Amino acid sequence: MALESRHTAPWSFVPWYRKANRGVGRHNYDAVMSRADVEPVALTWLFNFVKPFRVRVTSTSGGNHVPTSYHYRHRAIDVTGPPAELKAVHAKALQNPKAFVEAFYDPAGRYVKNGVVRLGAIGGHSDHVHLAR
Repeated sequence: MALESRHTAPWSFVPWYRKANRGVGRHNYDAVMSRADVEPVALTWLFNFVKPFRVRVTSTSGGNHVPTSYHYRHRAIDVTGPPAELKAVHAKALQNPKAFVEAFYDPAGRYVKNGVVRLGAIGGHSDHVHLAR
């Protein structure tokens, strides 16, 4: 009788990972790593997105946010830095809005919600950029 090989993601023991993937069935390591909606992958992607800019990540999953925030799903970051850098980060996000579920920076007068660029400001994002995937 052959032994079945099972590979699980190294973070599969974390409660939020199990909850986020409830009912999905068995995963092998490659399938989990390729899913864009798995939280560790989203945060890694966002950290890599802001890496070229002179900004500092100030919030991931902690802080004081609205109850339905992507921060609590481990899918959002807030960054701060010089206004010119914040403007550049936000402008880069606006170039590819479908890569984001949210991209907020009030001074820009435009934001991304569910992959669509909209006019206006969300409010509460005048000193930092909020990005969610």
